[in-house]
Amino acid sequence: NSSLSNINLSGCGSLVSVTISANPGITSVDATGLASLTTLYVDNCSLTNLLMGGCCNLVYLACNSNASLSALDLSGLVALSNLAFIACSVRTLDCSGCPALGYLDCPANGMTSLNIAGCANLTKLYPNNNSLTNIDISGSPLINDLELQDNNLPSSVINAVLEQLDAGGVTFGNVSTPAQTPAAPPSGAGLAATASLIGKSWTVTT
Repeated sequence: NSSLSNINLSGCGSLVSVTISANPGITSVDATGLASLTTLYVDNCSLTNLLMGGCCNLVYLACNSNASLSALDLSGLVALSNLAFIACSVRTLDCSGCPALGYLDCPANGMTSLNIAGCANLTKLYPNNNSLTNIDISGSPLINDLELQDNNLPSSVINAVLEQLDAGGVTFGNVSTPAQTPAAPPSGAGLAATASLIGKSWTVTT
């Protein structure tokens, strides 16, 4: 319905799944207090505001292609496992309160800050095509697929990421780090970690 702009679901306490797609008129969705909600998809709209306070059982969240969406408050989303917000405008993201997070797909946001501290269950991480200058994956030892290309990460951070992946002991993984601005090839310990990862059947693209 192209006439809709604000959707308030806060009184619908029994909702389990919500999908809102391809409605360019929608700018705001309020899902506050939906403790039974497990799935929320709001893709290809015009979101500027997404409220999810109290969605303590939300597992799947996708809000892709909302170019004006500049913030996501994940506070209290302790069950969140899968999060995707591709091609939005979320510059900073704090996932530290999402211990169940296993999959994070967030390219093309102009992102400058990503906090994944405490995300010990994270295995898939795709913050490529952003403006990150730093990332710390030391608290996520299970990562087996990491796309970091097309950011602003220096060689020191690339080296640390490769070392952290190697220390995790995961086999048969994938990591991609090329096309940093400026160029940031691995060196020293990063090169040694690359060789070690390849020996563990990783695909390493630098």
